Amino acid sequence: MKPIILKKMLIFSVLLLLVIQEARAQSIYAYGYNFSAFSSPFSYITGGTSIPAIQVDDNYTSIPIGFTFRFCGVDYTDVTVCSNGWLRFGVGAGTSIANWNFNDQVNSGIQPCVYALYEDVSGASGTSQYKVTGTAPNRIFTWECRNWLWDYAATSPCISFQVKLYETTNIIEVHYQQESGSVQVNTSGGATIGIAKSGTDWQVLNDVTSSPVSSSTTYVYNISSRPATDQCYQWDPGPACLAPAPVTTTNIASRGASLSWTAVPGGGSYEYVLNTNPADPTTAGTVTSSTSASFSGLLPSTLYYFHVRYKCSPVSFSTWVTFSFTTRPDCGKPGKLLITAIDTNSATLQWLNIATATSYQYLIDNQRTDPVAGASTILLTTPFISLTSLTEGTWYYIHYRSLCAGNDSSVWQLDSFRTPVPCRRPVLGLSTLTANNSVVFWSPVKTAVLYEYYLGSTSTEPVIGTPIKTYSVQTPYLQPKTQYYMFVRCNCEDNGVKSNSPWSMIDYITPPPLGIESVAGNNEMLVAYPNPTKNYLQVGVSGQYTNMAQIQIVDITGKLVVTEKMTGQSVLLDVSSIPSGVYLLQLVDEGVRITTRFTKD
Repeated sequence: MKPIILKKMLIFSVLLLLVIQEARAQSIYAYGYNFSAFSSPFSYITGGTSIPAIQVDDNYTSIPIGFTFRFCGVDYTDVTVCSNGWLRFGVGAGTSIANWNFNDQVNSGIQPCVYALYEDVSGASGTSQYKVTGTAPNRIFTWECRNWLWDYAATSPCISFQVKLYETTNIIEVHYQQESGSVQVNTSGGATIGIAKSGTDWQVLNDVTSSPVSSSTTYVYNISSRPATDQCYQWDPGPACLAPAPVTTTNIASRGASLSWTAVPGGGSYEYVLNTNPADPTTAGTVTSSTSASFSGLLPSTLYYFHVRYKCSPVSFSTWVTFSFTTRPDCGKPGKLLITAIDTNSATLQWLNIATATSYQYLIDNQRTDPVAGASTILLTTPFISLTSLTEGTWYYIHYRSLCAGNDSSVWQLDSFRTPVPCRRPVLGLSTLTANNSVVFWSPVKTAVLYEYYLGSTSTEPVIGTPIKTYSVQTPYLQPKTQYYMFVRCNCEDNGVKSNSPWSMIDYITPPPLGIESVAGNNEMLVAYPNPTKNYLQVGVSGQYTNMAQIQIVDITGKLVVTEKMTGQSVLLDVSSIPSGVYLLQLVDEGVRITTRFTKD
């Protein structure tokens, strides 16, 4: 689709829907977070808000974060915390959560979440509280579980832990402190520590040393030892990702558009989506390193939304920037093609004029698919095409469309036609002629499905002949020294159309019968086959002849090409080396000649 430059803003409904915001969107996948382990002093919360609902063996409840926290590309303002050592993003109070009290499967049902110490641990002997510290935009949310039992059946608390969520940077940290009690692991196994977006996107630790591996491929849920006091594990979504500037150039047509935006400093790529929904896309779009995008196949007079965001890394994106535009009204498509005067090499094409069209564009080729952008097409001011120099027996596809004001265009229209193959008359040759017999032959004719022949004594063309499917006809029982006329024509069928060719004619006079003194015996006949031939010619002679008899091949100039002595009733001649053409084949015996013809392919 050929784009246009917007000249009159009143023609289009163009609205900028989204103002650039300071982008804080980082990795949208849990596996893309950066992990680090370090030691940091553990300090209990003072003056926080108590969470009595989870100071029991098994329970969970919802609490506010106090600011907007982004996890894996989604903003949250509340979390659900559980006595079993996990924090889930965005689940309100009273919502049912599957598999919330055990961790022996990857898709446990609590994601998106932080696994602080995910197992059947218990808060029955401890306290829990949360608190927000600092000032915007650098606040910190802390959820604390103090004096927690490793197992619901344990008799003394052995661990305390905190989950910290950092505003703006969206960093997640888990801090630990060992308490005086001993670790008592229940029969279901150990704990899981990590983060998860879904049952297929997560990171978990392989152990609780000072330098564990945070894996996104191996799911570990058997940690049975406590992290050291002051041990801290951190997951960082990466640096902030700036959004691109708004769309500044619009080239809009009825069924296409070209849009561009200002590049984000520092290079990188972009992701874009075009749809009819003003909301931010929820699925991945098209990735490009360019700062422009072109579209075709759009609907006329339709409001579209173009969403674009900056891709800082394979897992890190900016916020979406959205631009809206309305496509032009439809550029009327030309009507059905009227194809007339089709011949073997020409045709005339025309269609009804379109009132909105300023001109037309067309391409004739052998492909059904629409012309690609940049294809060599022809412009017309009137809906009429006269074609010449076509090839017979060929399908042609005509792609044509209207061009309207502002360089807009309609969709391509498609039609086709086939040039016919004429039913040509056969070219006749005489391969055998004796006093009583003749053989007339011809080469196959394209599109011929049957042939007709007629043998008469005058040159008047017959009305109908005898049908035959072979490429030669033998007529025995002729009269010596008599004038004959052989007519042959083709019965053709091309693309369902049947026709007859004109008659072809060959005339000849049968020679007198051979005397008994020339070659002993009567009814002698010289036979050659196959005819036409390419490599070898089998020659047969009936009757008697002397030991001086020869077979000769003579070209049309009278030059003797091949001589072979007859030693039996037949001889095989190698003719592969002689040029293609028509030759005389002669049996010569004591001055008497019997002649026929053959064709060398």
